[in-house]
Amino acid sequence: SLGVSIAYFGFVGGALTLFEMFFMNSFTFFEKLLGSKKNYMIWSALIPGIASIIMGFSTSVTLTVIMIVLIGGLGLSRHVPFQSYMNKYIESQNRATVLSTISMLEGLARGAVYILFGALAAWSMKYSMVILGILIIGSALMSRVKEEHLMG
Repeated sequence: SLGVSIAYFGFVGGALTLFEMFFMNSFTFFEKLLGSKKNYMIWSALIPGIASIIMGFSTSVTLTVIMIVLIGGLGLSRHVPFQSYMNKYIESQNRATVLSTISMLEGLARGAVYILFGALAAWSMKYSMVILGILIIGSALMSRVKEEHLMG
């Protein structure tokens, strides 16, 4: 609805990938900047949540692209530290099975959420983005992750 040619989608995808690589190679810097690993994990969820809400109200192509890159780059990079933190607590003889089970459950949950979000987006993309942002922020704020769980 913003009138952007499909020719630009590859550039946005490339920017998203570069931004994700930047965050994935800067975990230590951002953990130090934010004071702890827990703060990094919370802020790396809060920022995409806020960006989703902003996107819901944006009519600017530039702002929308920046929010997409921010959400994707920061949000998608969270998988790596989560895997690292989980590996510290899973016994090596069970690690493959446990991680595979977690991955399967994540995929099933993602599939269910995508169906629900698709129905919501068909109703209103604006409200879908706002609701998604609120859910992301709520999840981040209700996180029970403790700093000692992330230390290793």
